Amino acid sequence: MSWTPIDIVLPAFDSTFVLDQQVVLYDIMCQIDVSAEITLTQQISAADMFSIFYFRTDEDITSIPFDSSSVDYFLDQSKFTGAQATMNPMNGLVTSGYYGSNTTDHLAKDFLRDMAHQLFNTHFGVDLFTNEDAIVTDISARSAIIGTNIYNILGNVDINNTSLEGPDVSYGYYTTDSDSRNTNITRELLNHYLSMATIRFQDLTLLRRDPNIPGVYGVPFASGDTISYKLLVTANTSQNVTIATGKPTLGTRSYRVKFVVA
Repeated sequence: MSWTPIDIVLPAFDSTFVLDQQVVLYDIMCQIDVSAEITLTQQISAADMFSIFYFRTDEDITSIPFDSSSVDYFLDQSKFTGAQATMNPMNGLVTSGYYGSNTTDHLAKDFLRDMAHQLFNTHFGVDLFTNEDAIVTDISARSAIIGTNIYNILGNVDINNTSLEGPDVSYGYYTTDSDSRNTNITRELLNHYLSMATIRFQDLTLLRRDPNIPGVYGVPFASGDTISYKLLVTANTSQNVTIATGKPTLGTRSYRVKFVVA
């Protein structure tokens, strides 16, 4: 099947961190500009997504594009191969908003250049820092926590979570529309598709988890779809004092962390 890709934003995954570490240098003073938005891109296979996120309905299947109120939502985290690494924002490349021609930067490298840009009005000032490794370690550790936090959000609505509805004997525990929070991830995804790509529901026999069993369907991901969240990264609040360029507290850099369905 050939579907037009869509972009999905999941606010439940939005994250923020402030660095403990500060960059240091020898004796340089310059001026700064503000930060820019960038995108980190990672790949998730459509096959993985289809097996992770699925739903069940007892209604006439043709009504689904118009009414999702009689739906049970399932999330099988065990099918998400390498989930924590995939969700870790360090495991991607800066694909827009990067400094100069640095198209292979990961999050930490880009943020180091951003701090240099704010302190010295040029990202080339990054070469003046004497402790880049400490900053990279700080950002890497905080990014790993984000990956774990997102993994835990998924786990909270996983089919093995006995605090949810059910269990269904075949599919495990599930959520319903009684949980309308944005952390009910399968519901969030399904509602995005119902509002943005209803054409994908015209023949749901194509979406059956078991071709011979109606009523249980995978969320209709397609190659090129994206799932995004916002990541805000801020330098240590004393960074402008440690490197005293006479500038105010460094601005926050905003990243769109974008996962692409392969």
